[in-house]
Amino acid sequence: MTKFKRSFEAEERYQNKSDLLGLPDKESKIWINDAYTVFVRELEPSNDSTTPMIWLSIKRNDQAPIFDWRDLQQIKNELAGKDYEGVQLFPAHDRTVDSSNQYHIWVIKDKHFRFPFGFSERMVIDNNAFVSNVGAKQRKIEHDI
Repeated sequence: MTKFKRSFEAEERYQNKSDLLGLPDKESKIWINDAYTVFVRELEPSNDSTTPMIWLSIKRNDQAPIFDWRDLQQIKNELAGKDYEGVQLFPAHDRTVDSSNQYHIWVIKDKHFRFPFGFSERMVIDNNAFVSNVGAKQRKIEHDI
């Protein structure tokens, strides 16, 4: 996957369509690489119970479904920052939005914030011989994730 570049052309193209398509609004920045288009929107707190966030709205350029965790981690790292934590929400049924093959990550804009769930330490393995001992499979890492 190549590095992202900001696309002012795409921002201009989407500017008048965002309300119709349910896309992030006119303040979004659009970043594109060879595989993905990402709308990046900074969200300010709306009340006392929220914190500043970065909303990443991600789609593949060929509009096929995604689920390559490493790609999503690289997108989060490049466009929001390696030190921030983000989450993909699987909402209650009455809040479900599924209108296209587009995926969303909400990133907390606080480098010290950690979710009260998940692993506490880093462990990244790209040695297939190691993980095959426990019946798993892993591919080689192309870049730091």
